[in-house]
Amino acid sequence: MTPTQSFKIALMDVDKFVEQNNLLEVTSSFIHEPSSTQYASEGLFSERIFGQVASRDRLIRMGYIELGCKVFHPVVFQCIKDLKRFYIEIMSGKSYAKWDAVEKDFTRANEEEEGADTGFSFFLSYFDKINWIRNSSLKRDDRLDLLKKYKNQLLISKCIVCPAGWRDLNDEDGRLEKDSINTHYIALLERARAMPPGAGDDPIYDAIHYAIQRKVIEIYEYLQNFSSGKRGFFQSKFTSRSVAQGTRNVITSANMEAESPDSPQYLKQDEVKVPLFQAAKGFISLVIYWMKSLFYGTIIQPGVDQVPLIDPETFNLIYLPIDDRDKDSMLTSEGITKMIDRFRDVDYRWRPVVATARGKQYYLFMVYDDGEEVFFFRNLEETKIAYKHLKDKDLDMNKIRPLTYAEMVYCATYFASLNRFGTITRYPITDEQSIFTAKTHLMSTSPSRVVNMLNLADGSSVQLPEYPCINKGFIDALMFHPSRRSGLSADFDGDTVTWIPILGNDANEELEKYVHSVANFVLPNGDPMMGGDDLIDLTMYSMTEEPPNS
Repeated sequence: MTPTQSFKIALMDVDKFVEQNNLLEVTSSFIHEPSSTQYASEGLFSERIFGQVASRDRLIRMGYIELGCKVFHPVVFQCIKDLKRFYIEIMSGKSYAKWDAVEKDFTRANEEEEGADTGFSFFLSYFDKINWIRNSSLKRDDRLDLLKKYKNQLLISKCIVCPAGWRDLNDEDGRLEKDSINTHYIALLERARAMPPGAGDDPIYDAIHYAIQRKVIEIYEYLQNFSSGKRGFFQSKFTSRSVAQGTRNVITSANMEAESPDSPQYLKQDEVKVPLFQAAKGFISLVIYWMKSLFYGTIIQPGVDQVPLIDPETFNLIYLPIDDRDKDSMLTSEGITKMIDRFRDVDYRWRPVVATARGKQYYLFMVYDDGEEVFFFRNLEETKIAYKHLKDKDLDMNKIRPLTYAEMVYCATYFASLNRFGTITRYPITDEQSIFTAKTHLMSTSPSRVVNMLNLADGSSVQLPEYPCINKGFIDALMFHPSRRSGLSADFDGDTVTWIPILGNDANEELEKYVHSVANFVLPNGDPMMGGDDLIDLTMYSMTEEPPNS
């Protein structure tokens, strides 16, 4: 097929497909040969039929099951059902009907009426005589066209069995587990064996006949559900929008509260407020680096058993061997990632950063917090001396507490996301305004606070604009500037957007130039890229409207 040719799907001619591909018949529902671990040669996992285990053939070779009667192709069955559900009631034996030779169709009847009958064989005996009436419905026309086009392929007598490699057995702790489609195939084999040879048209076996039809439909629906839809095999594997370290989150109205537009907490037009957990996941590779640089890497070294820990009662350092599990959680990327994943649990965020030694938990860091200034330390006596030397006053012991995971992750994520951008996209994309780029504004709790992180060694400090307020609630929804809302056609009733962080330094440098360029503000047709938000307009109107009867 060339790139210019259309992709066409046709109704399978099952008999022709079996013949052309030399498919072999599955006749046994047994997994193994008697008193053997070898797969049954005629069974669903047969190496003779489907190829040797772990071979390429096992992923592409199919088999088939002889049904012992003729049933409708699954697509045809659904088509008949959509045309008139009454037909399915006749096939299943739930309703009685009479054949109207004038109208050339079935009519409802009571069981006692002369000529009334029901069942699969009764329906089949008149099926090709039905006068299909068209109306104004295009869908009905499509179904009738299908019945006409494939009039010689409407019935099948074989069911294709998918490759064994797709549904092979798994050995879980000595127990064999098989894909649920195998259960459907086994049930179909049992029903097919219950149909005597040449008895497919006998009304006595209508119940078995319809049971075979239903099982074929179930297998078809199973495979259809597996492959179609957003979570189906093809879309999830080949047409998904998955991006490494990309995230998706619910949006909420932006919090514009700040002392002034110059405040570091004020949401600028070129920023997007990203929750701490989401930002930590998005910038996970950089967060791991900063976690090791600022915290874990300063106290734990690979191959060293004795680790200086902080006694929770005296705040003094004590050297103890910590559990290997704790050591791995601090030194390995996998361990730090698992710790970040635990941020889903809000209660975990406020727990102190600890390590376990000899069955007891010890602090790793302490924090001095006077509300406006913070610094982290481990050796209390040395910290008292350094603080006295820098501030010319004694350390206030009432302002000392253990460092929490929330504070540690915030600091690492702040440096990981500093001056880095991300793209915000709302699907489906309709125009240029459905996707935009903005600088990451890291959030934490509501409210949060502006603090200076002090370095006792030289007196320098770094401003942290959204430092967590202890035991306050976290903001876990994404916020963007109100001027972007109308362009995304988004509201706050559960709408979501995709946020993909930009990691490369060169890419962030280019975006820093782009957000200040004309292209970021003006569309190709000359219209503004951003504009007033109709929600804001409505709010301002309501606040300034003259009250009635004033």
